[in-house]
Amino acid sequence: MTRSLDPGARRRRLPLAVLAVLAVLAAALGVAAEIERRAGDDVVVAAGETVPDDLYAAGEIVRVEGTVRGDLVAVAREVIVVGTVEGDLIAAGELVAISGTVGDDARIAGQVLHLGRAARVGDDLVAAGFSLEAR
Repeated sequence: MTRSLDPGARRRRLPLAVLAVLAVLAAALGVAAEIERRAGDDVVVAAGETVPDDLYAAGEIVRVEGTVRGDLVAVAREVIVVGTVEGDLIAAGELVAISGTVGDDARIAGQVLHLGRAARVGDDLVAAGFSLEAR
């Protein structure tokens, strides 16, 4: 018996599976903070929008233009932070680009890692990738 899947189907399910695993781990660890979960092709925290606590996001593109008051955990093909993450940033994707502010630690992994001229990381930067450009 052969199964033929849409070539993109597996790719679309992977970020959702990762998000589900992260949510289960957070619940198992007894995380007291509120956690908002978002998934889809494009996950956007729009300019002027504020997420009151931690955000777990998965999709093709995760883009933060507004503010995340807690931590951001993101898995996507592209993770782009042009706004503010007041806590930690934990991100993995083909492209992880920061041109905004991360208030605490940034832990990023991917093929292309980019910190723009206006990027600010309040504490440690831990990066693993094929290329890292920090302006």
